[in-house]
Amino acid sequence: MVREMLRVIGQGGQPQRSAQSMPINVWEEGGMLVLEAAMPGLRPEDVEVLCAENTLTIQAEVTIPDRDYLHQELPGTRYFRQIAMPADCLLEETAAQVEHGLLTLRVPKAKRKHPERVRIQVNRAGEPARPKRQVRSRKATDLAEDS
Repeated sequence: MVREMLRVIGQGGQPQRSAQSMPINVWEEGGMLVLEAAMPGLRPEDVEVLCAENTLTIQAEVTIPDRDYLHQELPGTRYFRQIAMPADCLLEETAAQVEHGLLTLRVPKAKRKHPERVRIQVNRAGEPARPKRQVRSRKATDLAEDS
């Protein structure tokens, strides 16, 4: 009877291994990019997060106990996802945590530099050029007031 039940269900009691791309949510919060990736059954020791250039790679393997199952619908799963990140992300400072099968990554973003105001000296034609310039770093609000 158990064999007939397994034949009807179609699983045969054998674990199935699959590689999946986990669903993610991404948003900005307080100068950081936050990513959440859902991976049911995930523990911190199951996951590896790598960064190279502007690519974030998430790899994980969720294993299940090795038992003589009569029926199994919760197989071990391998997860893999690569995410192209904006150039202003500081990937090497990424913080990661796992809670209830949800991986949360917090990626700091580089602070934007304020535009520089450069004054170039203008000479009369025929006068020797004097490469004298003044550079002052100013906030965008200061520049807007000058306009």
